[in-house]
Amino acid sequence: MRMEIVDFYHHTKGLAAGLSGQSFAMLHVHAGLLIYIVCQIAIRDRRGSWLALGIVAQAELLNEILDNFYFGSWRWTDTISDVVLTLMWPTLLVLVSYIRRRRWAADQLRLAAVPLGSSRRKRLAAAHPTSDHTRPA
Repeated sequence: MRMEIVDFYHHTKGLAAGLSGQSFAMLHVHAGLLIYIVCQIAIRDRRGSWLALGIVAQAELLNEILDNFYFGSWRWTDTISDVVLTLMWPTLLVLVSYIRRRRWAADQLRLAAVPLGSSRRKRLAAAHPTSDHTRPA
């Protein structure tokens, strides 16, 4: 039964590659981003969710375990390449969102330290128009 699942999974991957005309490497890029976006929508978390990135990583781990069962051993160059390609864009999105949130928080602290009616606060608010009202993702 277990080998039937593994064979079916690899047959499905081959079918997807054949129908899309993409290489397996490109399928990893697209699958990683697709899983990440679907998770973001499903869990309704803010952009840059570490949880969604974790789900992508778990899906890739499962993929590599199934590859190991199918081929009978680890193919390390292929495994490392698959992991990097699958996690590349979701990881970048999480890191960019994290940096933006940290900058927003720092702007808020700087803005809060300036008295309300001062011209300096008005200049700071004009330079960062969203910092008073909304949080970036």
